[in-house]
Amino acid sequence: MDSYSRVTNQLKTHNFDTALPEISAEYANEVFKSSYNLGFLGITEPVKELELEKRLIAKIRYFVLELGKGFSFIGNQYRLEYNNKEYFVDMLFFHRGLRSLKLLLN
Repeated sequence: MDSYSRVTNQLKTHNFDTALPEISAEYANEVFKSSYNLGFLGITEPVKELELEKRLIAKIRYFVLELGKGFSFIGNQYRLEYNNKEYFVDMLFFHRGLRSLKLLLN
């Protein structure tokens, strides 16, 4: 099932509609999901929180280590301004040893 269908068909486990103003309820509904698609972690049955954390960290760690040792993730769609023009960097990392930024652009 695609992500849109899964989200529209899932049971709500919150009271945003009754506890918040309409505009805030809609936004909270978008921000806080009731369930997540974690298929990329290879989880096929319920797992404990610690196991979920281990798997998520392993995926993140693998990606960051592909960049090389010493990198820290700063953000994505990071706004930069240069010569009075606005640019958005897909992903921005900082190298602690070199004390410099690494930009990943599409």
